[in-house]
Amino acid sequence: MTKIIYKDICYVLNGIFFQLQKELGRFCREKQYSDRFEELLKEKGLEYKREYEIKKMEEKSPKGNKVDFLIDNKIIIEFKAKNFITKEDYFQTMRYIQSAKLKLGLLINMRDKYLKAKRVLNKDTNEEPAENSHHSHCDYSQHSHRPGYVILISVLIVGVVGLAITTTLVLLGTDFYRTSFTLEKSNKAKSLANACAYKALQTIRTDNYFLGTSTIDFGSNSCDYTVVDKGSEARELQLIGTVSNVTRRVKIEFSDINPTFVFTSWQEVSDF
Repeated sequence: MTKIIYKDICYVLNGIFFQLQKELGRFCREKQYSDRFEELLKEKGLEYKREYEIKKMEEKSPKGNKVDFLIDNKIIIEFKAKNFITKEDYFQTMRYIQSAKLKLGLLINMRDKYLKAKRVLNKDTNEEPAENSHHSHCDYSQHSHRPGYVILISVLIVGVVGLAITTTLVLLGTDFYRTSFTLEKSNKAKSLANACAYKALQTIRTDNYFLGTSTIDFGSNSCDYTVVDKGSEARELQLIGTVSNVTRRVKIEFSDINPTFVFTSWQEVSDF
């Protein structure tokens, strides 16, 4: 099992990040966070460099690229104070650690309600987080390809389908089930909605930044899924399964994507 990169110092830095947000709140400027962060680094006795030019570490690096902080000559830290972390922010941090030939960068957005440092690993080092990486108190921005992921999602879907059977009459009304044919179509529509959930989660696992709507056709039937950004890694999935004139809707909410999905809600709804 591969060890977590710089686990001990990551734990210390994570504690400083939480203290920083607790003291200053979520709506200060990046410079204010950086100034206080520097004071806390001194209090902890950690070696650091601020506004450090990468070219001083690696001569072949382009001139002018500066990192917010370099910790112990090992870890690059980039502070953000914005509504959302973007792909560009992530790729910038990745370019920095690759140019400096370092293993790890931490991308931290102090505006996040649920503060979490994104670990950006240098793929050129061929090192990956361990299976039990959630004990490191830091998030990981790589995709997880663990076999257990497929099993986990399958179990969740089966459980939700089973629960739906017991609540169907309440949600749709007994009049809707006067014929077995209509009941069959309704159950198929719900199954399609859950099939969309599985496909949508696979898509998000492949591309953490995917947003928007996609349709999957099953002959004359179809299902639609829409991924809505709720801030940081939080997402809402809006799922619609359609069979003939019967439609079923499911809404799924989760707060984290990496290293695993953290679901906060999975339920059938009448509308979004």
